[in-house]
Amino acid sequence: MSLYLYLPLLLFIVVGCTVQEQPNNKKYIEVPGRATSKILSHAVEVGNQLFLSGQLGFNNETNELAEGIEGQTHQTLKNIEAILKAANYTFADVVEVQVFIDDMDNYAKFNEIYIQYFPTNPPARAVVEVSRLPRDGKVEIKLSAIK
Repeated sequence: MSLYLYLPLLLFIVVGCTVQEQPNNKKYIEVPGRATSKILSHAVEVGNQLFLSGQLGFNNETNELAEGIEGQTHQTLKNIEAILKAANYTFADVVEVQVFIDDMDNYAKFNEIYIQYFPTNPPARAVVEVSRLPRDGKVEIKLSAIK
């Protein structure tokens, strides 16, 4: 057989099996003065995308949850704002939000606070009721942002 018949197959094998290693361009974001964890990062940036871990309504000075759904929602969003700022992002860069709430009866109260942080062009969002949150919190929020 002619070499010309095998050449396309040979090229396919050589080119198709080449693996190019991509550099690890992950950047781990930690907020100064906030507790760090061995099981998660505050946020991870990959290229122009930022992925935040779920945040609860802890006051970082007292290490206590804020009071009630309103207090915890405000504190959670303030904690998120600190992480966004540490990574040079703002709420305007947020594209997707996932909210976990312990009681859907608090949905309206949650929204009253939430809209203060996203007054125009809100990101895509899902809100689900869960049976329990860490430390018996009332709300946990995780989100993604893109610059």
